[in-house]
Amino acid sequence: MVAGDLNRAEPFALANLYLERGSARSVQPRLAFRDFSAALAAANLKACAITLPLPDERGSGLHPRRDVYATDFARLFDQPNFRDQLIAAWKPLLKDAPKRIGIPAVLGLEQPLIAKQRLDSELGIELFEIPILPPSVPGMRLFNILRDDFQNHGGQLILGPTVNGRIENGRAVVSAEANGRVKEYAAETIILATGGFLNGGLAGEFDGTVRETVFNLDVDSRSGLLPRTPRQSWTSEIFLDAHAFSKFGVRVDTGLRPLDTNGEPAAENLRAIGGLLAGADRLSEGSREGIGLATAYRAIEVL
Repeated sequence: MVAGDLNRAEPFALANLYLERGSARSVQPRLAFRDFSAALAAANLKACAITLPLPDERGSGLHPRRDVYATDFARLFDQPNFRDQLIAAWKPLLKDAPKRIGIPAVLGLEQPLIAKQRLDSELGIELFEIPILPPSVPGMRLFNILRDDFQNHGGQLILGPTVNGRIENGRAVVSAEANGRVKEYAAETIILATGGFLNGGLAGEFDGTVRETVFNLDVDSRSGLLPRTPRQSWTSEIFLDAHAFSKFGVRVDTGLRPLDTNGEPAAENLRAIGGLLAGADRLSEGSREGIGLATAYRAIEVL
């Protein structure tokens, strides 16, 4: 994405990706990638918009009767043959184009750097990606990098199961349910990073009860515990105002151990981090990622 730095003086273009539909004898109107409009972005950035064709449906393998998503294109960009076809199709079109060209973030899931380097070198340009709507290809790449590093260091990753927890004799234990089977996991330390309302770490009931969804920990608003608070008081009438629900969460001590109603650690081996924690209006502060990173680091630091 670095080649898209707006502080650089060189001109640049933004490109739509189009898929030509139909047979060689009868080419129907081209189907645009719906999640990115080069013309709209260019109008706001004083850049020019260009159109770059992709191989037709027969050559791409894209399904002709459904929308095309970023992941569809990314898997194609991972294929050397597809990249060669693009080079042949794009080279004459880019002869007089700016040397920096922005496209939606689809330059491959597994080999994005190889794809970029190959296209840049053969076309004599600098491609850069523009983040777009989910599914996020850059986000998936980052997930794959972190997953692989975690597993290469001995970590075990289990995706998809429903997780439940309980606290017995001051110790936290979790269980995961998948395919009709429940497996229990005991650990020296459990780090709870389930997020807030949007991620499912907190749930709000119609009677005004707010609960933490794994261990049923006490939920706090930093203005007193919440046995039951009318739901209409959770939000402001003005959308961009601060909303009370944004500060709901779990209280922790300096070691990030969740606290009960008496202010004591709920479990000695349990840590809570990130969006689950009480007391911060992350949206208005712009602190969401900072809180996540800092508390994750702290949770490991205190082990």
